Amino acid sequence: MTRSTRTTSPALYSAPGAGASAPIRRFGTLVKVPAVATAGRYTMLEHALEPETLAMPMHRHRAETKTFYAVEGSLTVQIVNDIFIATPGASIVVPAGTMHTMWNETERPVRFLSVIAPGGLEQYYAEVAAMVPLRGKPDIEGVLAASARHGVELDMLSLYDIIERHQVQLA
Repeated sequence: MTRSTRTTSPALYSAPGAGASAPIRRFGTLVKVPAVATAGRYTMLEHALEPETLAMPMHRHRAETKTFYAVEGSLTVQIVNDIFIATPGASIVVPAGTMHTMWNETERPVRFLSVIAPGGLEQYYAEVAAMVPLRGKPDIEGVLAASARHGVELDMLSLYDIIERHQVQLA
């Protein structure tokens, strides 16, 4: 059997480490499959969370269903009041409109994929990343405005409980 060297394939290849980067301090995001590549059907992001780090407060997406797939480390995901630990190979589906968040309460980095349908949420991550510098004060009003535009409802008060109970820091 011979390999085809056809160059007109509609396939999209994303090499390891490749993709548009949208880091929000210690919560890394790489856009592996943008919505434009799937006619808006879905987006796939690769996330990384540093040790003892909370990605974001409890939140919900009005229109998007998310599927998390653990690649490396132990990812803790809270969905409403239930807490799940996703180790490599585990997946968790978060239906649209469901409050959730995720964190890494271990001393090792965590890496996971997020498949989001319909696609387009990568634009939200890019906007928020631009408003939350690595050092210095984040533009909270801007983050809240971007969240509203993208149908993301944040429960900022949930930060206190999660940080205290699980001994993590906001990314």
